[in-house]
Amino acid sequence: ITSLQRDGQALSNLKQQLSSTSLHVRRAALEACGRLAIEDPSISNLIAQAVNGVAVDRALQHTATYALIERNDSHALLQLASTSLS
Repeated sequence: ITSLQRDGQALSNLKQQLSSTSLHVRRAALEACGRLAIEDPSISNLIAQAVNGVAVDRALQHTATYALIERNDSHALLQLASTSLS
């Protein structure tokens, strides 16, 4: 629901969900972060951190990539792409 309503007040809850052991929960939180209607550069960092340290999961990487595209953050997108390729 947060993702669909673009609820900027939900950021604190999303931070917790981005570190969930469930990759399904992380993906949903990444989708919501990409759609948040607030301008906060730290959100891109949270998106990247949600993927770091996780065994290769293409769905999670794709969701993070799309979230950064939705946030229009090309710098963070390039960083994510470079770490995914290495």
